Amino acid sequence: MSFHVVRRLARSAQVPFPPAKLPLALRCASLAVALAPVAGVAQAEESTNLAPVTVWGTEVSSSSVYLGEEDISIKQADHLSDLLRDQPGVEVGGTHSVNQRINIRGLDDTDLDIRIDGASQSNFMYHHMGNLLINADILKAVDIQVGANSIVHGGLGGGVKFETKDAKDLLKPGHDFGGRVSFSHFTNDATQGSLTGYGKLGDSFDFLAYMLVNDRDNPKDGDGVENVGNDGKIKDHLIKLGYDIGEYDRLEFGYGAYRDEGDYTYRPDMGPATNTNIPGSSLPYPTEYNRDTYTLNYDMDRGDMLNLRLSLSHNVLDLRRDESIVSGGIIEGEAINSGANATAQTLTEAFGLEHLFTYGSDILRQQGISNKDGEQLTKEKALNIAVFAEDRATFDSGLAITPGVRVDRYNLDSVNADKTYTEVSGALAVEMPVTDALSIRASTTQTFKGPELSEIFNNAGGVKTPNPDIRPEDGHNEEFGVNYFKPDVWGAKSIAGGVTLYRTKIHDVIQASETVDMDENVGTAVIDGYEASFKYSLTDLSLMLTYASMDSEVRRHDGSTTPLDREVGDTIGVIVTYYVPRADLTFDWNAQFVSEEDNVAEGSENKDGYQVHNVSMQWLPKGQLDGVAVTFGIENLFDELYTAHASRTGRTNHPVFGELLLNDYEPGRNYKLTLAYSF
Repeated sequence: MSFHVVRRLARSAQVPFPPAKLPLALRCASLAVALAPVAGVAQAEESTNLAPVTVWGTEVSSSSVYLGEEDISIKQADHLSDLLRDQPGVEVGGTHSVNQRINIRGLDDTDLDIRIDGASQSNFMYHHMGNLLINADILKAVDIQVGANSIVHGGLGGGVKFETKDAKDLLKPGHDFGGRVSFSHFTNDATQGSLTGYGKLGDSFDFLAYMLVNDRDNPKDGDGVENVGNDGKIKDHLIKLGYDIGEYDRLEFGYGAYRDEGDYTYRPDMGPATNTNIPGSSLPYPTEYNRDTYTLNYDMDRGDMLNLRLSLSHNVLDLRRDESIVSGGIIEGEAINSGANATAQTLTEAFGLEHLFTYGSDILRQQGISNKDGEQLTKEKALNIAVFAEDRATFDSGLAITPGVRVDRYNLDSVNADKTYTEVSGALAVEMPVTDALSIRASTTQTFKGPELSEIFNNAGGVKTPNPDIRPEDGHNEEFGVNYFKPDVWGAKSIAGGVTLYRTKIHDVIQASETVDMDENVGTAVIDGYEASFKYSLTDLSLMLTYASMDSEVRRHDGSTTPLDREVGDTIGVIVTYYVPRADLTFDWNAQFVSEEDNVAEGSENKDGYQVHNVSMQWLPKGQLDGVAVTFGIENLFDELYTAHASRTGRTNHPVFGELLLNDYEPGRNYKLTLAYSF
């Protein structure tokens, strides 16, 4: 049976076919479970009522959650934490718009492969800010790779692929043009509006134009304390042009412009207790943090013989701050990433086995430029060229074995070193169906990451002591998992679940020296943990439970051990969704229960546990009001005072400023209302 026939069969049976963007090993594991019950699902009653899905939602898929069906999340997300925190193994640190930091199994965004429409967001801009500028409203899909599970992708700890919406997904059947207007009000404390137009010209050309404005004030935490330094405005624009070259080829150009401007504190990753106690830190510094992203993607579908995607991208992050009040200058940092990626798949049969080959190349050129008052202070660059190939060989019994190999050649030209590193990485995954509903999987993947460019903003590279002997980070990720999916059982439409156990080792971990302003290899990081999920779906009611647990330590060369700075610990998630067909209403309850984290550095305080509850309701009327969407929600329902474990937390005794409370407290109770109309 061909790869494409399998995909069509899985879709017709309402069983998920793993997205091509996910690592092949994970798609294979999903297939082992998803395809087994196809025959039974295909015969299910077609009259089953399903809750409506608005096309403006964001599809969030994660390798740590096995749902057995697409998970469509419609949220009033104005920060990535609203969208991603219910995924086990994933956390988003930071509360400020310039400080969205994705954390996977304790590793932050500098150790992850993060891309927007194929454009790499790998940077180290400023240690008090994040490296990712994106608004969740325009996102069509988010694919999360929790852990390094395939040599097709880079990243020590996994990666996140963001895909923005396009006209072909939004147009109603039989319509050539459409649009959407929306307005949101958040009581703690922002307003947001967006305008979108999209359409097609003839049978081949389509376009989308999108604009969003988000106007924020200073939110209050659960104790009613104002978090100063958040007053600013975000403008997000996107233009997409698509052209279908015949039936099997497509070309798409995209340009995204993101602008975040406001009067922000010097250290946006720290709470008001710190910013108000350090002289000058709470002053309003005029700040601009911008992103410009250009992408050109070409897709070719030649059936089993060849499926190919070619991507070219150019991504520029620019951080500019007026520090005249303290240093007499305009400080600017610029991160420029230019990339090219080619990924192909071929399905064939040989030696009595079905082989799905995935192969290609990934090229990324990075530049970091520091300026003061328009004068260039430093410029660093790096170039990574990778080639990869893997083969999923499937036996008649359903057993699948996937070996893979990747070669990286990394050239670094920075204050640290001017040298080239070459690394060969291997991977092996095995998936085996046990029953029609149950499958098991195991994998091991080697990882590699060359020394990154110096911190770009504030001329960090210009004052750092060189370390020409610095070594790249490498390691391996090992996983064992069990997946279960069964329709029409225990009175449910379906039951799905999974458990993943993992161990990640990273050798030659690079950290800043505690005695000299220099990067150095400090030791080996070991991360152990597991993630579990369970979903019970009725016709109009679904319940999902998730659990994630992790423990880490960095075994330093001097014999000491410390945990990762942003270790998250143990988290339970609960999501309940109920659809009322007669009223066209959907109700959601989302809760997180986070345990106290005691695996902290010696002399540090434990990270306090917390629980947060969010509720929401969405009305999608039919008939004459078709196209109207009204969404109301309450975040942090019980006004909890808490700090996410992936954010800055704890106390420190500064030699000049004394004891400082670093906690970046999350906003307190927040009522959200969104009115939207699509036509």
